[in-house]
Order: sequence, then C-alpha cells, then structure tokens
Amino acid sequence: MYDDRQHLDLFLGPGRYLFRGTLPSSAFTTEYLGSGVTPTSIDPIVATLFACQKRMEGPAVVLVALKSDFSDLLNGPSLKSFGYELAVNLELPPFEFEKRCRHCIAVNDSLAVLGELGYRLPSVLPDGGALTQALTQSPRMLMDEIDRYVELCQQLAEGG
Repeated sequence: MYDDRQHLDLFLGPGRYLFRGTLPSSAFTTEYLGSGVTPTSIDPIVATLFACQKRMEGPAVVLVALKSDFSDLLNGPSLKSFGYELAVNLELPPFEFEKRCRHCIAVNDSLAVLGELGYRLPSVLPDGGALTQALTQSPRMLMDEIDRYVELCQQLAEGG
C-alpha cells in the first residue's frame, strides 16, 4: 500500500526525472475537469506500462520531465497510489504537467528504447487488471539505465 510520505522520499531520492504514461491533452475533446493532481513515476517502465494501457483509447505517449521543474508542487498527494508504481503525485492538472515536460515520446518509441536496453514489455494492456499484473511483475530500472533511456529518447526526438 502507499504511504503519503513515499512520494517525497522518491522525489528527493536519486534520479533526475519524472515520467508519465498517458494520452496527450490534444487527444481529449472536452476540457479536463478532474483532480488537480498528476500521478507520475520515477521509473520509465511504469510510465510505459500506463501508456500501453492508454493506447486502447488513443495515441499514448510517455512524458519525460525533470524533477527540479516541479519541486514546488509536492503539497500532499490526494490520489491513491501503490508502492510498485514508484509514484510521485504532483499538485497540478495533467495538462499543465504536459506543458512543462522536456520530452513527449510515442509509446512505440518508448517500448523500442526499453527493448534496446533489454526490457521486454507487453505492447498492449487491455484493462486495469492487465496493467496491475504487468506493474507488479515487471522489473524496475537502475538509475544509470534511466539516464540512458532518457538519452536514447532525446536522440529519437532530435531525429538521430
């Protein structure tokens, strides 16, 4: 189960990045009316798995952000999360998080980069049960692997 202090420990811990698997805000036809909290993860595998489930609804992406860009937004998350998500919940709406991200990676590109690093993930997760199973059974990345993931995603974004 999730301990509310965990998000702060994860945010302040090693690693420079936050990741979110979602649909781009352009995929929505109505204005966002949900919570002002955005769930993220410190592990791109987690974000990619969420994107693999979201792809059932549209063009899923993995958003990549620098932790340092959000240090003022950690005032007590109000979303239910689980330890295996390595979640950091930020006090801002998802569309604002997207605007402040450094990279937006198509889910297929994220899967390809993870594959290049030796991680094989399911490309489609049809429902929440499949997502939970994948999250609990998938490995977690080491910090140097996360840095390499971001580096490879940057190269993709720059066309090289």
